[in-house]
Amino acid sequence: MMISSPTLGDYEMSNNDNTNNQQNFKNNNNNNSNNKNTSLLKQLHKSNIQNDDELDSRLKPLPCEVSRGASFTDRYKYINKIFNISKEYYPKVNTSSKAAERLRQKAMEVELGICKKSGNSSIYKHFLAILIKDIIKNKGFKPKVPQLKKDPREEHEKIYQILLSKIPEAKKLKNYGFEIVDEEYLNDIKEKVEVGNLRNVNFKRNCERCKEDYKMDEYEKNVSCKFHSLRPFFFSGSKEYPCCGKNGFSEDQEPCETNKFHVFRPQTLLDRYIISDYVIESDLPEGQKNILALDCEMGYTSKGYEMIRLTIVDFHTEKTLYDKIIKPLGEIIDLNTKFSGVSRIPEEAPTFEEARKEYLSSNLINKNSIIIGHGLENDLQVMRITHSKIIDTCYICFTKINKKRPLKKLTFQFLSKIIQVGEHDSAEDAICALQIVKKEYFDNSVNLDWSIL
Repeated sequence: MMISSPTLGDYEMSNNDNTNNQQNFKNNNNNNSNNKNTSLLKQLHKSNIQNDDELDSRLKPLPCEVSRGASFTDRYKYINKIFNISKEYYPKVNTSSKAAERLRQKAMEVELGICKKSGNSSIYKHFLAILIKDIIKNKGFKPKVPQLKKDPREEHEKIYQILLSKIPEAKKLKNYGFEIVDEEYLNDIKEKVEVGNLRNVNFKRNCERCKEDYKMDEYEKNVSCKFHSLRPFFFSGSKEYPCCGKNGFSEDQEPCETNKFHVFRPQTLLDRYIISDYVIESDLPEGQKNILALDCEMGYTSKGYEMIRLTIVDFHTEKTLYDKIIKPLGEIIDLNTKFSGVSRIPEEAPTFEEARKEYLSSNLINKNSIIIGHGLENDLQVMRITHSKIIDTCYICFTKINKKRPLKKLTFQFLSKIIQVGEHDSAEDAICALQIVKKEYFDNSVNLDWSIL
């Protein structure tokens, strides 16, 4: 699920995130952020909200089933406020009933988006303050989705060459975690697996979650795997787990989740090859000079960490070209539904090998494809392919702040959208990654077409 969000501009991402990342969440920077929050809220209340008898009855709130942030009365008043401020930038509203109705609908939809993602009244008012600030700053609403200024098909070769020039050299890709493998190296790995009969060895593994050692065939034998589902935050000398709020430095606090099984994530190419064969770049099919964005969802099986869904999206149209749930090779242990969004594997789903024959093709992933995504090294590893024509949003901003940033934060910064509100959606993630690339390399933001207003 994707929710359009008001643009935070320099306020939210540049100040808050960069300050936190670069200066380790120092107290003085948090105070600055809090001061700006207070300032925005003061601005929101500076202009008087209409009295009830002045409110437009046509601007009543749309139903919000998950609303925890605002009362009906407050929502009603703020929708009117959004409409009254924004109509100054769309003069046809004053002479055209059709234009006025469109703007009313826009105000109600934008407010509904804010209401859905607000956990309490303070957050609701905070996002509204930012929205109103940006409406004034941008003289109207900004686009929900970036678009290329010209017909993308006419510009394809030019765009393709520009993106080729942005691809890091092989050494940098290796530093980012990508597997750049030649045929000789892969043959050595293959020989080790075959000579040692490694696919039938009951290896001792280390649990990805609780870090205990276990034998692969004993992943659910008398197991009590205790762990935190989210990584800890470090700030102001403290360590806190966002999943439960527990102090990470306290020895007497147990992790918040317990499973009756262990899970394993292979860390080396050899470990991954033991699970399934690789297709290296030189063995990929010849094909179109296409530009694709992709995202995988993964789950845990008796063999390790495997792909359970793959989505491929076209760069120009942003249409989904391939989206399938895939049967893993091992017995399913945990589909990781909270993060993957996959709750079951349909009986008719293609196997790993069947799916790979489908998406490794001349019109999908081939030698000439440019592949866009976020944290693509993880996706390519579970797909068991290697590729060097990579545009990864992780490293677009890596040199700017010397730290990889989550797609959720980058999407908020570049596109002013809130994503991953619930379960992850691989199509949503792939589209957001390619939109970030468009925004970064082609500066393709345009104003909404309000020509009929």
